[in-house]
Amino acid sequence: MTLEELKAEAKKQGYKLLPLNKMYIKMAMCTCGCSRRTTSRVYDIDKDALVYKVQCKWCGFTITSPTKKGINKKWNKAIEEKKANEANN
Repeated sequence: MTLEELKAEAKKQGYKLLPLNKMYIKMAMCTCGCSRRTTSRVYDIDKDALVYKVQCKWCGFTITSPTKKGINKKWNKAIEEKKANEANN
């Protein structure tokens, strides 16, 4: 089945295919082994703006981002950096 046929079949059945760049990015597990995180919107005094904050429920590792759109990528990148730093030490 080609992509055009797939799109036609999805349209006929009432579905909408997502573009690849809009797909959900799964958040990586924290280095402590916990997969539970809290996401909240908080006021950052230093930046004088509302930011999104993701925090691990077990170890408290935290990152902030001005937009919710890129928070998953930023979390995954921070986890990779933290794993690399732990491996070097």
